[in-house]
Amino acid sequence: MVEANTSDGKVDPINNVKVFFSFLLIGAALALVVGFFLRIDEIASADSKSEVSDKLQQIGLAFHAFHQTNGALAFPRVMDVKVMNPNKRPRPTELSWRVHLLPFIQQRALYEKFHLDEPWDSPHNLPLADSMPEVYRLAGTAENETRFRVLCGPGMLFGQTTAPRLRDCPDGLRHTILSVLVGSDAATLWTKPDDIVIDPKNPLAALGTNPNSFIACVMGDAKLLLLPTDVEASEFLAFATPSGGEVVDADRYRRSP
Repeated sequence: MVEANTSDGKVDPINNVKVFFSFLLIGAALALVVGFFLRIDEIASADSKSEVSDKLQQIGLAFHAFHQTNGALAFPRVMDVKVMNPNKRPRPTELSWRVHLLPFIQQRALYEKFHLDEPWDSPHNLPLADSMPEVYRLAGTAENETRFRVLCGPGMLFGQTTAPRLRDCPDGLRHTILSVLVGSDAATLWTKPDDIVIDPKNPLAALGTNPNSFIACVMGDAKLLLLPTDVEASEFLAFATPSGGEVVDADRYRRSP
């Protein structure tokens, strides 16, 4: 620290105290400015709750419309089917459920451009990934990537050998996750059928880095559920499984302000 001297060359302790507090105030002001801009950056990187809510509910309603038409929430994936039976309906697919929901989000014209008997990365289908509908889009990802995904793995509704149906949710539709918003680091090409696999020992890890103060899900009743980011792993896993028999209460989160 710079020492203040008197006219006779002696150190003035009072001036030294003034200099010390001047540096202290400058440091505090700089800390406030840095903190302000960090907070602005945090706010800017967070998702709009209203936008997320609207898009998830559109996805939930589209799942229900698809189910009404096809008797299932999604076609089974070829990668999950053990034995291919050409006569069994619904037919397995190598396209994401997001592609098959297109007619139910007012995107039938785009749906009809896909070759449904080809995989997502065929020479014909792959370029169509650049035409992602707005309902699947959020900030922080590439133009053809989405953060809306479903949960797969043992005991999950999706990613099984058979097509998932609403009747496969004995825990209750309002207690079973249909789709969840993940972080940008867990985004995927929207036409690719590679949804996240849940580890029962650490179920939240698959969601990636969450920029929000909530975990946004649409449930089996097509209604939004916002879970706190500090939700217990066991409780999230209970919402993720359709038939685990756990006792959970989605309504208490829906009642929260």
